[in-house]
Amino acid sequence: MHNNEQLSFLDILSVISFIVGLANYSENVSQGAMQEAVQSAVEEIHTHLEEQDEKLNWILSLLEAEK
Repeated sequence: MHNNEQLSFLDILSVISFIVGLANYSENVSQGAMQEAVQSAVEEIHTHLEEQDEKLNWILSLLEAEK
């Protein structure tokens, strides 16, 4: 190949790569948003379970004090 042909071929590959990247961008963003939502839900569940654990420990301490 000549230098001009190689340059044209590389330009075409770059454009195709860019287009494929754009096509996948929305999917990648959606996956990131989904991951953040799941992480947030996990943190909320963890916090809720910690609160419930504290309440159960308080109830158990009250029951043991009555004995």
